[in-house]
Amino acid sequence: MGDINIKGFKSPSILREGFRMGNLCGMKINFIVVFFFQISSIICQNNNTNDYQALRAIYLSTNGDNWTVKKGWPSSEEFILNLLPPPNTDYSKWHGVQCSKGRVLELWFQKNNLTGVLPEELGNLTELTWLIIEENPLGGGIPSTIGNLHNLYQCQMCCNRLSGKIPKELGNLNNLYFIELGYNQLTGDIPIEIGNLKALTGLGLGPNELTGEIPRELGNLKDLASLFLWENKLTGWIPSELGNLKKMKAMRLNNNLLIGEIPSSLGNLLDLGYLFLQNNNLIGKIPNELFQLKKLQYFDFDGNKLDTSSIKRFKEVRGEGY
Repeated sequence: MGDINIKGFKSPSILREGFRMGNLCGMKINFIVVFFFQISSIICQNNNTNDYQALRAIYLSTNGDNWTVKKGWPSSEEFILNLLPPPNTDYSKWHGVQCSKGRVLELWFQKNNLTGVLPEELGNLTELTWLIIEENPLGGGIPSTIGNLHNLYQCQMCCNRLSGKIPKELGNLNNLYFIELGYNQLTGDIPIEIGNLKALTGLGLGPNELTGEIPRELGNLKDLASLFLWENKLTGWIPSELGNLKKMKAMRLNNNLLIGEIPSSLGNLLDLGYLFLQNNNLIGKIPNELFQLKKLQYFDFDGNKLDTSSIKRFKEVRGEGY
């Protein structure tokens, strides 16, 4: 992925060149040019104050001095001394930060030994499009201020030690295309507000320790192609509304506490290639509608209370599945 960076402006010695050539007119013009760029630099810095405070807070609250890679970042001591960005601060030179037009667009912190917690100031990065924080010993909750990141396109925070509830404010992010929060220690319900994310194509929330029912509102996500809620403590029936997800290709609801029958509406998912429902408390027969899913190659219904003859017949028709 190519960087799109705006480098910190360093005023050239135009004024000295004017003196050297003895051209008073050129000197005046050059003075105006230097003055203009100095003012522009100040304006740019003012526009970046919120971004700076967010990056500063992230570094301090996740023990940045102990990161595996921290190239370009100021030390904790420097951050403590500077509440505002020093002149010519260039975030694009900081490891894991991508910028455009003086604003932070992407954060990439993979396997970088982030510890501590994410700060509320994360919500200051209002131009952020990619937020990738994966495979770190990072604890604490996901700040509710994440709901301020209205330009966020991709949110990947899997394989950390995040805890607490998934903030309902995620439902404010209308541009969100992909969410991956699996392999954490998140608890509580799946927010029904996630059903507002009409652009969402992928939702990964397992494994975690989520409880409650699968929200019927997820059936509103018409572009959703993957739904991974496996290895949680989800209860209740599988919502029939999931049959509205006509672009669904992979669904993992296994290893929960789901009850009731498999909804026949899942037979509407003609592009479904993966369906894993094993290790729940499902009952009844496999709906006839699922027998017609020609793209379904990988499936597992074991570890339920389903009719065994139904499972046997399904495997005869669709193959072993896994």
